[in-house]
Amino acid sequence: MFFSVGCQNTTTARNPNGGYDGQVYNDRIDPFGSASRTSLSEEFIHRLDLAHQLPLRVPTQAIHNQFVDWLPKENDLVDLEDSNYVEILTDFVLDALQAPLDTIVRLNNLRTQERVQQRAKVVLLSYLYQWIDDCENAVNVLCTYEPQTDSDGSQWTERIWAVLDSPCAYRSLTAAITNNVTVQGWWDLAAIAVTSNSAHERATKYRSWQVRYSQHLAARFPPTIFRSPDTGPKKIALLLPQSGPLAIAATAIKNGFLSAHLHAKDSNNLSIDVYDTATTEITTLIEQVVEDGVDVIVGPLDKENVRRVLEKESTNVPIVALNRPSSGPRLTPKRNLVQLAQVVEDDAAAIAREINVQNLKRVLLILGDDYWCVRAAISFRNTINTAVVVAAETVLSDLGESTESVANLLRVTQSNTRQADVATVTRRSIEFTARRRQDIDAIVAFVDQDEFSALSAALYYHFAGDVPVFLAEPTFRDLSRTGSYADGVEFTTTPAHLYAIPLTTKIQESFADASVLYPLYVFGIDAYRTTMHMEEVLKGGPIYGYTGYLRQDVNRTLVREPVWGVVEGRSLKPRKHIIVREEHNRQLF
Repeated sequence: MFFSVGCQNTTTARNPNGGYDGQVYNDRIDPFGSASRTSLSEEFIHRLDLAHQLPLRVPTQAIHNQFVDWLPKENDLVDLEDSNYVEILTDFVLDALQAPLDTIVRLNNLRTQERVQQRAKVVLLSYLYQWIDDCENAVNVLCTYEPQTDSDGSQWTERIWAVLDSPCAYRSLTAAITNNVTVQGWWDLAAIAVTSNSAHERATKYRSWQVRYSQHLAARFPPTIFRSPDTGPKKIALLLPQSGPLAIAATAIKNGFLSAHLHAKDSNNLSIDVYDTATTEITTLIEQVVEDGVDVIVGPLDKENVRRVLEKESTNVPIVALNRPSSGPRLTPKRNLVQLAQVVEDDAAAIAREINVQNLKRVLLILGDDYWCVRAAISFRNTINTAVVVAAETVLSDLGESTESVANLLRVTQSNTRQADVATVTRRSIEFTARRRQDIDAIVAFVDQDEFSALSAALYYHFAGDVPVFLAEPTFRDLSRTGSYADGVEFTTTPAHLYAIPLTTKIQESFADASVLYPLYVFGIDAYRTTMHMEEVLKGGPIYGYTGYLRQDVNRTLVREPVWGVVEGRSLKPRKHIIVREEHNRQLF
């Protein structure tokens, strides 16, 4: 997939001119001349945009061929200067497949003679920066181009916002103040989208932003998200079990939901009624609350209850289900129902996308002893590109034997065995240092924090401290603990864990069990934010959640795209960009 890490959603195709098409594009790019273009440069941009929408598993060679074969022949009636320039840009695209950082440097030094050339160069640069997750420079470079017409201005606004319509927007929570008013305006706008609990709150903040940035491009041409209706529900039914095995989780979710409500600036006209799903059959309960005149139903939480709701006919009242059904027959998505769930499968899929984009071909898979580790491994295997090989896999079932398990995985044990055999045959002592296998590009570990501490020590002991390691959100879920962090480790996580957010900070201070049940409290916040943006959600719009960036897939499931962190100085910090390792070939598409 083209430039997909961090900034590109993989469940719904992006339309660079605004909005979302609601479908996943196939692997064919329209042939040259199929659309009306003013120049080859514009056609080149069009192809970049289409490549940005392509599914993740499209082979690199297929996209490579599209950018080789599309250029016109010598006898075609095209502008020669424009043709030569686009040929140069196409070469940059192909070069970036192998050396993205070097390509960015050389492309920055490329001179342009016309506005259309500058436009094409800027778009390509922005996509290259997005690929390495450098959102800041992607925005910076797009801001160097000044649209000359209202039509171009409106399209350019959507193009810039497309960078921020992603996990990149969370960078606004820590972004440094810049001297460039235009750039700062975009990041302040992103902060509004991230921190607003409702569409009404977002609209109110945007109007204040317009006064402050009256000359800004986005003040004249608001991104689509800021042109959405600012109305919201007036009456919400919260359907959660008050007793039984899910009661503790339900209470934490309810507390997070109500905390977001009390924190919202427009909560006075909203009523929330809580119903107990443990005492009434779920479909009967839904019929009851519909008769009560609610605007949105939030719940149920139990998987089987969600399945029962999906099996029934749609109601006129929108429903935010708080789980995904257990495996079974595929159910037809409901028109007014979306499924919200915080599951490790989303983190595993994000790690798989990272492996695909970085073009890491051979990985080791290490699992912990919990069942979530197995679920994550299945999701990971289902998402990685077919060219990726899981060279070996092991389970850390006994921490006391983790060093031995890692030694076997890295083939250090076999190396020692060969040395012993040689010494036996030659009958003499040989100076020898055990070696690990050298055919591995990365290690993917689905483990808990204790297992990671043991694993990290074992990797360094067996000379594998330089191998890239990718971890999932549950590993660092308990941030109150300290552990043996290995610098350079990259991990998926939630914005609530990685960024200072006033609401989540208050929750940690206010609830005694928040340190243990923190993810459930945050999930409750996201349920509220989804509810308060329900009109947009039903049209396929995103949610800037605190569990992650949420976007619907074809099954109307709100898939969570996590943010990325990195261990630096034994602390957990937001990852600024992809750690590009030039010794491996790179994949932009």
